[in-house]
Amino acid sequence: MDLDNIKALAFDVGGSVFDWQTAVINKVGALSATHSCELDPHAFAHRWRGRMFAVLAEVRAGKRERMNADEIHRYLLDEVCNDYKLPLSAGEKDELTHVWHQLGVWPDFPEALTRLRTRYKVVILSVLSFSILVDSSKHAGISWDGLISCEFLSHYKPEPEAYQQGAQLLGLSAAD
Repeated sequence: MDLDNIKALAFDVGGSVFDWQTAVINKVGALSATHSCELDPHAFAHRWRGRMFAVLAEVRAGKRERMNADEIHRYLLDEVCNDYKLPLSAGEKDELTHVWHQLGVWPDFPEALTRLRTRYKVVILSVLSFSILVDSSKHAGISWDGLISCEFLSHYKPEPEAYQQGAQLLGLSAAD
């Protein structure tokens, strides 16, 4: 591959850049302790995230009304809390859902991002909501050349059209 032909880098940030696990697991652990509820915060967090992708697949297939990641996360929290017998109030569920807006990044990423931006357009292309992307980027103190949330596209990843639309937004053709 000729690296001189690469014009842009688009990152899917959930897990590869943003450390969603630490933020979500810590918040679930704190809330379960507040309610004296014994549960595995890691299992809870992974169930919640896994269900998010299952619902997103239903949205992509037209089986559910279009929702963004914030709406899906909040929608699923009733189910996951019930599964784990975690008795959260509506306000606590909203607070837990908001943790997705406070994700940190892996320690070596900010420096790498700065270096990459000197040569390429570097953007996010994610199924996460625009709000999550902006808030978590600010929380982590990092800047991108752009943020593309699939909530603004007519397709969600991993559909090829989502990547094609992202490239078009960057002024690139499929050949680029």
